[in-house]
Amino acid sequence: MAFNQRGRNASQLNIAGSGLGSFNDRFRDAVLGGGPFAPSKAQGVVTGLLTDSNAYTMGDMNHDGQRDLLLELTDLLRLGLAGNLRDYVLHDRKGGYTRGVEMMYCGSTPAAYAAQPCETVNYTSCHDNQTLFDQVVFFVVVVWCVCVCVCEMH
Repeated sequence: MAFNQRGRNASQLNIAGSGLGSFNDRFRDAVLGGGPFAPSKAQGVVTGLLTDSNAYTMGDMNHDGQRDLLLELTDLLRLGLAGNLRDYVLHDRKGGYTRGVEMMYCGSTPAAYAAQPCETVNYTSCHDNQTLFDQVVFFVVVVWCVCVCVCEMH
């Protein structure tokens, strides 16, 4: 039921203190870029954001915008590596200190939801969409093909 109308729903935002784990989609989206409902060409930390931008990213944001997004995604990764803990204090990209629950994911949802590390499972590919290998190949295939073609010519 919406908004816990019949008791606490089993959701990430209600999991703190239960000891139950959930997949950390914030970590996945920071690594790969986008999310299951985002444009397929949205880039993340390992798929070339800022360092090897694709046409979608370059058309959507300038260099400074890409840098800001990369730093924001890096904060999400660092929070994930710290167990995605609500009370973890992170020295963030802006130079300040922010508790995990105060960081936002997708603009309005708290990024951190766990009270203990066992309540979050960091992953990049598991049950949805492409694997990590597929995603990286999807973003770098043009560069890889050019390199292979040039090398074979010599």
